[in-house]
Amino acid sequence: VSTDNITHAGYIDKVFRGIGGITVGYQYHLNDDVRDEIDGHGYVVSGYLRPVAGVTLRAGHGADLLEVKQGRTLTGDEDRVRYWGSVAWRYGQGTVRAKIEDRSLDNDDLGTSIDFLRASTDLAAVYDRLGELSVGYAYYNGKYENTEDATRFEEHVVNGDFLSAPYHNLQAGFGGLYMRSRLDADVESFTVRFT
Repeated sequence: VSTDNITHAGYIDKVFRGIGGITVGYQYHLNDDVRDEIDGHGYVVSGYLRPVAGVTLRAGHGADLLEVKQGRTLTGDEDRVRYWGSVAWRYGQGTVRAKIEDRSLDNDDLGTSIDFLRASTDLAAVYDRLGELSVGYAYYNGKYENTEDATRFEEHVVNGDFLSAPYHNLQAGFGGLYMRSRLDADVESFTVRFT
């Protein structure tokens, strides 16, 4: 059995020195074997802006459209769409960032739809004498639907990591992650890391 897996992608960037930039991209994907042929098109538009020193705004939109031209696959045609935006502020040796993202996946053949929103913020700092510190929080809210049922979820995720400054070529660190899921799924978990 011979399978052709071909992808063509092209991107155009324009940078406005000291102000910002924009990127536009397109991708074509073909997966073809003896029985099945899947055709895919994707695009992305993104940009960034630096209105004042130390502040960067970013935003973008992307989509991937997969179509089964011949044969059958387990999932059939898929439409994926994503929007995102962020603001970052760099001060001294630290950075504070806030980000929001919306993703959706629709599959008409299976009768499923997934849509979720993610809002997050994080702080990272590097101190020559102390080491590296990063902390973050993310909030997820979404819904999964199929032909028979719908499930909603809401998650809170808190994470943090610390890595010491080198001392005689040795570094030590620790970190952790705590996740709490509510609504239709009631899950609580945590992870602790030592380095």
